[in-house]
Amino acid sequence: PGDDTREMWRNAKSLFVASFQDGIDSSEAYGSGCEYAVFSVDFSIRPLQESDLKDVRTLLTQFSSFFPSLQEMQDAFATFYGCDSYACVACKEGDGEISGVGFVYFLQKIRGGVAGQIEDIAVKKEIHGCGVGSLIISHLIEKCLEKGCYCASLCCKEENVVFYSKQGFEKFEVAMREKFL
Repeated sequence: PGDDTREMWRNAKSLFVASFQDGIDSSEAYGSGCEYAVFSVDFSIRPLQESDLKDVRTLLTQFSSFFPSLQEMQDAFATFYGCDSYACVACKEGDGEISGVGFVYFLQKIRGGVAGQIEDIAVKKEIHGCGVGSLIISHLIEKCLEKGCYCASLCCKEENVVFYSKQGFEKFEVAMREKFL
């Protein structure tokens, strides 16, 4: 992406974080049901670590019917970062409890350029609407920009289109899959 695109995302991210540091009630921004008044103080983002896999597996089971064993996830973790990918977790400040997770895979295109494929965004159900998912997406977009991606894409359920649209994503073409497991 060009410098203008990178600057736009960085400015949006800065405004997003600054608005919460200024004490805006998250229920105003994200709707009622959020018990955290200022999430940027309550949560931080860090890279996924192998010791996180048990908690991440629990988060991912909220929306998927594919449940690998913890051992299978540990085996996959050994090669995960070698496949030009990145994962992060959102942790609650103080106790370090994992509240959300997100992944991005960097795909080298044969026609040139790198695309980011964002997958498996999961946030604890009890804190949906508190901005943690937005914080994760913002962080993954920043990683895409650092990698020089020309775009970031994702597939989501219809009920999540509004959320991802608020993050700057647009509906584009049609996604399809053939399920093996």
